[in-house]
Amino acid sequence: MMNKKILAIIVVAIVIFSCEKSKKQTPETNENTQSQELVSKKIDIKELKGSGFEPGWSILISQKNKRNFSFELLTLLGQQKTTGTLYLESDFIEEQNAIVSFKGTDTDGKEITVTYLLKSCLDMAGNETGGIIDVKWNEEQFNGCGNYLINYK
Repeated sequence: MMNKKILAIIVVAIVIFSCEKSKKQTPETNENTQSQELVSKKIDIKELKGSGFEPGWSILISQKNKRNFSFELLTLLGQQKTTGTLYLESDFIEEQNAIVSFKGTDTDGKEITVTYLLKSCLDMAGNETGGIIDVKWNEEQFNGCGNYLINYK
C-alpha cells in the first residue's frame, strides 16, 4: 500500500514538472512564431517612386543589392537633378501603416533621408497610390505620394 502511494506521488510530481516546463517554453515558441510571420511578410523592394507638388518634385529609388539603393531626385519641376546612394535602414513588411526608411548622400555629399509609410495617399489627380513619402535633402523637405515595386522570388 505504501509503495502505491509513493508511486502516485512520483507520477503527480512528474506531471506537474512537465506542465511547468511547457509553460516556460510557451513564450519562446510564441516569439519564434511571431518572428517567422514577420519574416514571411517582409517586402524586398526593387523600386520606390514618389512625387509631389508645392514645390514640384519626384524621386526614383532603385535597388542595387539587398540593402543598397541608388536614387535620382528631381526638384523645381525637373530643373534641378541630384543622384546618390541610399542604405535601407529598416526592413519593410506588408502591413497597413508599415514604415520603411532610407538614409544616404548625394554625389556632393549632402545627406538625404527618405521615409515611406504604407498608408492610403491621394495624389493631385485624386488617384489612390500605395503610400505617403517624405524626403529630406539639402535642408529641404518634400512630401507626397508614392508606390513601390517588389522583387519576386
